[in-house]
Amino acid sequence: FERGDVPILSDAVPKKSLHTLIDDFLGSAEFNQELGARTQEQYATALADIKAKLGDGAVKDIGRPDVLFIRDKMAKTWAPSRVNRTVKTLRRLLSFGIDRGYGLTHNPAAKIPKIRQGDGSGWKPWEPEAIQVAMSDSVGIARTAFYLAYFTG
Repeated sequence: FERGDVPILSDAVPKKSLHTLIDDFLGSAEFNQELGARTQEQYATALADIKAKLGDGAVKDIGRPDVLFIRDKMAKTWAPSRVNRTVKTLRRLLSFGIDRGYGLTHNPAAKIPKIRQGDGSGWKPWEPEAIQVAMSDSVGIARTAFYLAYFTG
């Protein structure tokens, strides 16, 4: 090689923005070959949410306070499961970016606590009145499903 023929390493990823990282992840073998169709769909939805909420800044400038701020902002209007799924996807995305030279040395989305779902009491048993309504008013497949669940536990 003559001097100047070898690409400079910094030219390998000329734009290190969040949107570029998302596009790289969506086009990667890790996304297209290692993930199932349903997981790909969930990630694509979460990545669209991330694009909308975080904008297109430099990936290296994303810090833990930014991730917590966005998580808390999303939690005001979104279901906890959607918020948690988006943070999980961001965590995977940023790990992908670390390995590909996007300027991060650690994952700021690692160990971000999940938003709590529900009141923690779990499922409550049906009241007797609700059972009577289900027994008398259910028809077709709904009736079959109810009876199977009710009589087989």
